Amino acid sequence: MTTMSSNVLERTREIGIMRAIGASNVALLKMILIEAILTGILSWILAAVIAIPISYILSQSLGETMLNTSLDFAISPLGFVLWFGVVVLFSIAASLPPARSATRLTVRDVLAYE
Repeated sequence: MTTMSSNVLERTREIGIMRAIGASNVALLKMILIEAILTGILSWILAAVIAIPISYILSQSLGETMLNTSLDFAISPLGFVLWFGVVVLFSIAASLPPARSATRLTVRDVLAYE
C-alpha cells in the first residue's frame, strides 16, 4: 500500500494536469488500478522465478540432511493459481485508498501542491 501511495503522491501534478484536460474519476481510477495489477503480476513472476530454484535446492539438501534421502520436488499448479489470485487481489486492495484519494483531488489543489 505504501508503494502505491507514494506513487500517487509523486504523480500528483501529473494527475492534476490529467484532470485539467478532462480526465474523469473513472479514468484515473482505472489507470491506478491497472498499474497496481501490473506491478503485482510482475512481482509474482519475479517471486516465482526466485522461489522455484530455491525450493528445489532446499528440498534436496534438507531431505538429505534430515532423512538421508532426497525429497521429491513437486509444484502444484493449483497453488500457483491461488498464489497469483491472492497477489492480484492484494494489489487491487492496496491500490484502492490511493486511487480514491487521487480522484478526490481538485485541479486547484494539485496545481497549488508544488
